[in-house]
Amino acid sequence: MWFGNLVTMRWWDDLWLQEAFATALTERACSVGGALVDQFKSEAWIHLSGYKRWGLAEDMLQTNHKILAECQSTDTAEQSIDGITFGKGSAVIKQLIFLMGWEIFSNGLQIYFRKFKWQSATLADFIFSL
Repeated sequence: MWFGNLVTMRWWDDLWLQEAFATALTERACSVGGALVDQFKSEAWIHLSGYKRWGLAEDMLQTNHKILAECQSTDTAEQSIDGITFGKGSAVIKQLIFLMGWEIFSNGLQIYFRKFKWQSATLADFIFSL
């Protein structure tokens, strides 16, 4: 939840990024660490896999949409709160972490959060930071 508090999306189109951070990085936080965290590793992975399945299932429906939603107004924003936003979005973040490696991805996050702290940002801002 703090992702949206620290850096808010400029418009509802980028809602997925905020929710994907929360979902994917929760799994990441539960997957690393000492003995206390070890008991949550497999549970966190199963939880994230469930989100991914939810996203893929909704992606096969006629109501599918891009992860980056096209919200013309705040009235349509609620329609993009679904499995694609949470599940597919978090799978994209997880894949970025895998491709870039945690250290590089984490450095990009630090740049992003430092630069846009208490402001609004876009997907392009995030990608540029990475």
